[in-house]
This record gives sequence, structure tokens and C-alpha cells, in this order.
Amino acid sequence: MIAGLENRSVLDLARELDQGGRFVVYPYCVSLLVITLRLNSGVQYVPPGHSPAAKGLPYVIATLLLGWWGIPWGPIFSIAALAESLGGGRDVTFEVRMALQNEPSFQAAREFDAHVAAAERAKITAQDFSRAAARLLAYGIAANDHADSEEMAYASRLCWELFGEILGKNELDSILRIESQEPNWKLVLPQVCIELRKLASADERRTLLSLVAKLMLVDGKFSASEKAYFTSVGKHLGLEMDDIRLVFETEKTQFLGSDSSLAMRQRKARVVLGLQENASDEEVKKRYRKLALKYHPDRVSHLGSKIQAEAQRSFSKITEARDILLGAQ
Repeated sequence: MIAGLENRSVLDLARELDQGGRFVVYPYCVSLLVITLRLNSGVQYVPPGHSPAAKGLPYVIATLLLGWWGIPWGPIFSIAALAESLGGGRDVTFEVRMALQNEPSFQAAREFDAHVAAAERAKITAQDFSRAAARLLAYGIAANDHADSEEMAYASRLCWELFGEILGKNELDSILRIESQEPNWKLVLPQVCIELRKLASADERRTLLSLVAKLMLVDGKFSASEKAYFTSVGKHLGLEMDDIRLVFETEKTQFLGSDSSLAMRQRKARVVLGLQENASDEEVKKRYRKLALKYHPDRVSHLGSKIQAEAQRSFSKITEARDILLGAQ
């Protein structure tokens, strides 16, 4: 039995180890005339937030009382043991954890806790995602020098359709109304995006940017101020320029349509996929496979069915571009 594990379940132990719990061994010395014995305590458990040095005090005292008398090694061994015990002992967490990995009960507890934590993160992320998206749309209205009631109405409708079930209409309307009139939005925007980079995955941030693109393109135009805002959001969210361009091109095709001629459709398909004019069929397939993994709607399924549906629409544009270039249409 490891000292310090009393009254702890396997699940509690698994959680505490992930939070910084440690297993420690403390050396101490005992001298008998000319013989000095170097001994180790049993494995001790030190919970997160507790000092391992404090737990080693009994072994420090034992060494001070019993370890010095063996000549010549007593003082030498005692000094080494004191230094190690006062420093927190010898950490054997890795060795103990490796042994525990083979225990079925420990593995089951870790898996159960991982599922619970993932569910909690998904719930929190959906709420944070919804508020952040509403704020970014509101700042987009503030950034547009020629924003009108149509753009505001579209932002309100888009937020309600996507996030109404998560936040409620009153909170969404309040965010849009207040944040769209924020005079210092240029200063606030980087702070919002920095927080999002901590909370949201790259998939979630790309989805956020696609919602901003929808707002920018709803009136059929894309002004210089809107372009600057869109690019700024993408950069602050930590997205690569290739992702920013692809998000814009897929949304532009959806909102502004495309020329019916095959040559024009192929040109725009290459733009969507980020390919050169002379790209081969193999290059098209390789690029599509990469983007399909990166932009698959299942990667944002935890944000709700409506966000996933929006991601599906964007994903379908990537598939459509591939089909155009490979002659499926």
C-alpha cells in the first residue's frame, strides 16, 4: 500500500496525477559503529499543491539522529541523503504510472474521466464560440463604413439561426446592439481573438471566419474596409493566409455565384483549392484529400447541428471544386 493514498478512489488518483500529483521516495541513513546503511522510504504519494519536502521531514530527522556515526561513510552518506530529502525526495512518478497503466481499473477510470472532461469542454466551447461569433459579426458591422439595416438584420438573423438555442435571443440582440457601436472595436478585436486562440481549435476558428465572410458578402459587395476587417480577423485568429483565402473564396462562390462557362468555373475551382493553372489531376486529388481532412464538418460537430450544417455548406464547395476540375460535372 502506498502511503498517502488512503480514502482515494482510482478515479480520484487518475485526476490528481494529471493535475500534478507525485510519487516520491525519501533516502535516509542509519549507522551502526563503522557500518552505515543507506535506506529508502516506501513510495509516498504527494497530492497536487502539497510540498514533497514537508513529507520528507521524518526521514531528515532520522538521518540527523542515526546517520552520522559510521566512520568514514556516515557523514558523507548522511549529507547526500539530507540534501535529497530536503529537496523533495526522488521522484518516481513515471515508474509508478507505468506500473499502473497495466491495471484495468486505472485505465477504465482514465477513459471515463476523459469522456467527462471532453463533454464539459464541448459545452463550454459551444457557449464561448457563440458569444465570440456574435461579437466578431458586430465588429464587422462597426468596421463597414457603409453598413446598413440589411447587414444588421442579416447578422441578427444569422446569429439567431445558429446560436439562438445556446444563448437566447435577448443575449444575442444585446451583444449585436452594444458591440456594433463599440468605438474602440479595433483595440478590443485583438483581445477577443487572442482569447479565442486559447479556447478554440483551428477548425473552430476557420468556421468563425466563414461566418464573418458571410456577413461581409451579404450585400453582394466587398468593400476595402470589409476586406481589411476580414483579413485582420483571420490573422488575429492565428490562421494561415492559405486558410483565410480559401474561406473567402468558398463563401464568395456561395454568395456571388459563378460564371456559367466551364472555363470560368474551372478557374474559380482552382482558386478555391489553391492550385496553379496547370495543376494535374493527381495534384487536384492530393489537394482535395488534404482539405477534406482539414475542413470536414464533423470536426465542429460538438458546436451543434446548425454550425455543422454551415461547415457542411462550405465543405461542399471544396468538393464541388474538385468535381469541376476532374470532369465530374
